[in-house]
Amino acid sequence: MARARRSARRGFALLVVIWGVGVVTMLIVSFMTTARSRLQAAFNGAGATQTQLLADAASNLAIMTLLSEQSSPATTTIERPPHDGAPAFCSLAGAGVAVAVEDEEGKVDLNTASEQMLKAMMIGFGVESRDADKITHAIIDFREQPSNDIEAGSGAPSYADRPFGPKRAPFQTALELDQVDGFEPALTRRLLPFVTVHSRSPTIDTKVAPPALFAALAKYRADVVRDLAAHPDPSAIDRRDPRFPTEFAQEGAHAGAYLVHVEVLQASGHASAEDIFVRIGAAGAEPFTILERRRGESRERAKLRAMVGRGLPPC
Repeated sequence: MARARRSARRGFALLVVIWGVGVVTMLIVSFMTTARSRLQAAFNGAGATQTQLLADAASNLAIMTLLSEQSSPATTTIERPPHDGAPAFCSLAGAGVAVAVEDEEGKVDLNTASEQMLKAMMIGFGVESRDADKITHAIIDFREQPSNDIEAGSGAPSYADRPFGPKRAPFQTALELDQVDGFEPALTRRLLPFVTVHSRSPTIDTKVAPPALFAALAKYRADVVRDLAAHPDPSAIDRRDPRFPTEFAQEGAHAGAYLVHVEVLQASGHASAEDIFVRIGAAGAEPFTILERRRGESRERAKLRAMVGRGLPPC
């Protein structure tokens, strides 16, 4: 009997030890998992911060280049390189960087473009003629103030599918297109790269117009416009093409507004893309003014992935 009781106590003690070891093991595993998750979160946060700082540095370098072009007495408007969105690749602190500068004069200004240009753009990007008429009128209704006190006092009618009506004031950003009646998200995404609110011009500069926009206004075939929108090669079109309507071509002073598109890809895989709209030589004491800043869409990720660590020139 005594021997049996001692055996039972030893068995119970063994169970307690096994249970205790299991609890300690679970605590250790839980601690290691939590520590690993926190370490990964810290790594991701540090990588994202570093990538953002590199993007800011690259955009500042691009802005300084624009300033130097503007202030150089030896550089005339004709001699300045066209900022048509062609990307330049370089290395900054070991990361691959792509920088593209787009002259906003090459885009359709939502606040100043004529009804004819807006409609031609819509049709060129595949919108049916009847729908293009409706959307064009909706843009004009959105941007223009009421024509008389009676109209102003009555208030703008609400859109059929939205709890608000037209803004009746100029666009402050092209992103407001999604508030215009008739603009579905797909159409907004399709047109966003080709419109602006910063050129202040009723026409566009054909020398720096995005290839797809030039093709759309010049009535190229729909498949050509789609290909140029997907793969924007500035050298793929003839800027002197007589099919481009002369009434849409720019005449007059340059507003000095640019889009600086920056992408950064680190060897760790952290990436960033941002768009900065800047006006160079704006009135006032500052040499430039940041007009708008927003997250950009990646355009050159595949090229950067192939280039990182392969001897890119320094920025």
